[in-house]
Order: sequence, then C-alpha cells, then structure tokens
Amino acid sequence: MWFIFVECLSSAFASIRAHGFRSFLTTLGIVIGVAAVIGMVSIIQGLSYFVNQ
Repeated sequence: MWFIFVECLSSAFASIRAHGFRSFLTTLGIVIGVAAVIGMVSIIQGLSYFVNQ
C-alpha cells in the first residue's frame, strides 16, 4: 500500500517536471480564479454595507 502511494507521488512529480510550463499556467489560472472570487465577494459585501448605511 505504501509503495503504491510513493509510486503515484513520484509519477505526479515527474509529470509536473516534464510539463513545467503547463503546470505554471494551471497554477496561474487557479491563483487568478481564486483572486477574482475573493475580489467579487469583497466588492459585493462592500456594496451591501454601503447600501445598508
């Protein structure tokens, strides 16, 4: 069981190293998506607070 986990982890890191630019673009997309969601939630909460005043 432990060997299978280590083998899967090793394969995953090898794939990340082999496709570095694609991994970078995927990470960048995730970061931009999370930042957009956080920005939208904060804007909506700020507008809600402003309207309730």
